[in-house]
Amino acid sequence: MTMDPNTRQRGLLDAIGLQKMQQGATGETGQRFYQRPSFGRFLQALGAGANQLTANPDPNYDRNIMAQRKAQFERKQLADKRQKAMQLAQRYGPKVQGLVAADLDAGLQLIAGLEAKRLAPVKPRLPTVSSDGLTTISYGKDGMPIITVNEDVVAAKTEIERAQRNAKGLPSVAYKDEEADFQKIQSLDSINMGLDEIIKDFGFNAQTNTFDGNLKIGPDGFILGSLGSVGVGGEGYEKIAEARQNFERFKTRLINESLRLNKGVQTEGDSQRAAKELGDANTEALAYSAIKELQEINQRARANAVSSIARRRDNLGFDPVPVPDAPQAPKITWRIK
Repeated sequence: MTMDPNTRQRGLLDAIGLQKMQQGATGETGQRFYQRPSFGRFLQALGAGANQLTANPDPNYDRNIMAQRKAQFERKQLADKRQKAMQLAQRYGPKVQGLVAADLDAGLQLIAGLEAKRLAPVKPRLPTVSSDGLTTISYGKDGMPIITVNEDVVAAKTEIERAQRNAKGLPSVAYKDEEADFQKIQSLDSINMGLDEIIKDFGFNAQTNTFDGNLKIGPDGFILGSLGSVGVGGEGYEKIAEARQNFERFKTRLINESLRLNKGVQTEGDSQRAAKELGDANTEALAYSAIKELQEINQRARANAVSSIARRRDNLGFDPVPVPDAPQAPKITWRIK
């Protein structure tokens, strides 16, 4: 069994500082012999004995030895004191370390003050609200500030600012753009409101896939309508003439408005193509199909205008504005295969 070098019984070699150095041991056992105070004392004792054996012993020898021991002890104390001071000075940076190296007492005095301030209990500080009321500043146990956003105040401030903006109204440019969108919506709704009578005049029969209404397009319709317009051919021809007149007025308006309201937007090309098809149509089927396509294009244009109004107001921080619902328009389900 191996005995701990720090606790085993001291022998003669231990007493005079000549025991074997043990790695990891504390105290003299972990030092080399010439570093051990006990070995130093042993040498001093040998010197004292040798002094007594000389023919003329030095009467001050013991006193000098004691003085040397005292000076050695004081040097060790000073070295330990300086080492501890340098360790503490590392916490406060190079300037304090430099002062300790130049003037130990002044450095220790400064460190004592800094340590007292560091270790002093932090006085609790009451939370404070910022001048704008948006944040509250509280303090942790270490005295560091903790900033908390007052969500209710922020929300209320945002709401007040939004109300103030709404009271002033949209900026002039945005107002003009919004008015243009509303005018577009109104024009498209007006077209849809006039579509119902025109669709009835087509008289599309889904069972026979034919057009049985009063509206007749093409050379035959032109002749019959011309006769009816001058009172020839009876009531049937007169209805054809009236239906053709209504259709021509609606067609002109639908083409012009569709081209105007889709100009400069993504649906412009589709609108131009469908308008040309309607203008060139020489049968009920071709005209019916072109009207259906223009109706779908205009519905997309209306939806884009509604989205534009909502997006513009949201980006500028304004409340949404009500937009009238689109009027119920006849649903055209047929198209040319």
